[in-house]
Amino acid sequence: EDAGVDVDTGAPLRDSTGTFLEIGGANGLQDSNTWIMEVCLGWKGVLAEAHPRSFKRMITNRRSARCFIHARNRWEGSVLI
Repeated sequence: EDAGVDVDTGAPLRDSTGTFLEIGGANGLQDSNTWIMEVCLGWKGVLAEAHPRSFKRMITNRRSARCFIHARNRWEGSVLI
């Protein structure tokens, strides 16, 4: 994440050609590994979150990203979260 800041001025660097994928996006802000990429660098990306309450917060907090409510495991069937 520090690579996205000019070391002389502290200004964010913009490189709008980047893309990201964050699995376990939580609320899109807290503990996010991609927020700075989207906001400061202008990247486009996808976030996935399985928990319904966190997903609702994520789509509010990260309006520019594509957000999906989804979980994947190696078992068939459903899991109550």
